[in-house]
Amino acid sequence: MKPPPSRYRVIERGGRLIVIDTWDKGPTGGGESGAPAAQRVAYPAAPLPMGPLATISRLLVAMACAGARDDTGRPILTTSAFYDEKAAREITLSPAGEQRLGQLLSLGALALVIGVAILWVFPFLFFVAVFGGAMISRMAGSTARSITTRWIDKLEASNAA
Repeated sequence: MKPPPSRYRVIERGGRLIVIDTWDKGPTGGGESGAPAAQRVAYPAAPLPMGPLATISRLLVAMACAGARDDTGRPILTTSAFYDEKAAREITLSPAGEQRLGQLLSLGALALVIGVAILWVFPFLFFVAVFGGAMISRMAGSTARSITTRWIDKLEASNAA
């Protein structure tokens, strides 16, 4: 006995993988329309890095993008005026841009974990960190925003290319 044919077919078109639902007969869902099967883009054809660090990186990017994705499944980063002078702008990330943002977010998460560990071992440094952080944020707030804005501009330019 032979198994029934698969419901989904995967084909490559224009450098992208397309998933076709063979049971969908058209926009009305009826079997008589004779329209071609519905199509949607599943994943970009470019391979993404694998491994636990890459998985954490992609998870951080998904969190930063609040799960927003375009038609092709690429994440959309929406910036905020808190850290971007040109906010609010939406940047659709290419695989390279997603990897670059993920690396930056992973580095920031690692710095946060190390900072918490140091404060756990040396609790008296908490007061130094709070007061020092408050003074530094007052002095460096606009400088940090301009640096972040330039980094986001480079990210946006690399995605456009």
